[in-house]
Amino acid sequence: MEIGKNTIRRLVWIGTIVNSVLLGVSNLCLVVDPELWSFPQFLGLGFPFLLSLNIIFIIIWLSVLNMRFLLPLLLTIFSLFHASKYLQFTVERVSNSDKKQLKIGSLNTKLFGHWEGREFIDTALFTIREKDLDIICMQEAYILGSNKDSILSNVLINTQFNDFNYHRLNQDKPFGLILFTKHTILKATPIDLPNTKANMAMAYDLLIHQDTVRVYNVHLQSIRFTPEDYDFLEGGNSHSKIKKSSNIYNQMSLAYGNRVKQARIVKSHMNKSPYPNILVGDLNDVPMSYTYQLLLGENRRDAYREAGKGMESTYIGLIPSLRIDYIIHDKSFYTLNYSSSSEIPSDHKLVSAELEY
Repeated sequence: MEIGKNTIRRLVWIGTIVNSVLLGVSNLCLVVDPELWSFPQFLGLGFPFLLSLNIIFIIIWLSVLNMRFLLPLLLTIFSLFHASKYLQFTVERVSNSDKKQLKIGSLNTKLFGHWEGREFIDTALFTIREKDLDIICMQEAYILGSNKDSILSNVLINTQFNDFNYHRLNQDKPFGLILFTKHTILKATPIDLPNTKANMAMAYDLLIHQDTVRVYNVHLQSIRFTPEDYDFLEGGNSHSKIKKSSNIYNQMSLAYGNRVKQARIVKSHMNKSPYPNILVGDLNDVPMSYTYQLLLGENRRDAYREAGKGMESTYIGLIPSLRIDYIIHDKSFYTLNYSSSSEIPSDHKLVSAELEY
């Protein structure tokens, strides 16, 4: 029996060391460029799990009064600085009556369900109308055919919006980025992103309460898994699991590098903006990632971390614990509240925030 206990204790200690090392390396994802080394980005995906497991190891070693709890404790203390990216307990924020308010939202529409044979554009528009947003930015928005202008004009008639812009990367493909707004679009500028056939970014200059505000609608590099890839990730059969795993790793590594290239271009554009900036959209990356940290920097704020409540995830697909959709703003704005909604049957939640400036 004593040998059994020693073996279990040895295995738990090995697990403690391995998990602590992985947690430590996951923290490097914020500072190590994935073009140089992409492995920390993969561990960043599992950061909440690694942190939770480390806390369990602390409890285990404390329960037997063993000093080995110090290793996971040190790594946990260091990692807790990033816990606010995933869990928030913010107090109610009070509006300043002298300030101006702006409600903005973002939604990856998943082509409004077109390729799945379940069109839900009407459901989406009804939900957005109920939210009473001033601005809504959409990614992967699918508007079919030559009558797209009349469809979009009907949206204006049936909602609170007064203006819109619809941008497609390829004029032969009826999907792209859409911005609807209660305000006036002064200018809409496409931002060229490298290494992509489907992802895109736009900068809109809007006239809001006699002020010009620049809103960025972005959809950064997707991993673009095939149906076979999803089947493998969901536990399906594969003739060569090692080869398939290697292909998926390489595919994700390439996507990490491309996203960083694209994020640098968007950040450079934002830094040159003469107007207050708000960036919304699908970054296809979690908060523990180089891409997120690059766009946030020291001068911008994440609306969820400013005014969110509880644990947040915005993706409802294969890995439903990912927060990859964001509302990020510069210090000209103050987040009054943040919320997300899964009422629209996309694989992404509608995220929205009320800002004050």
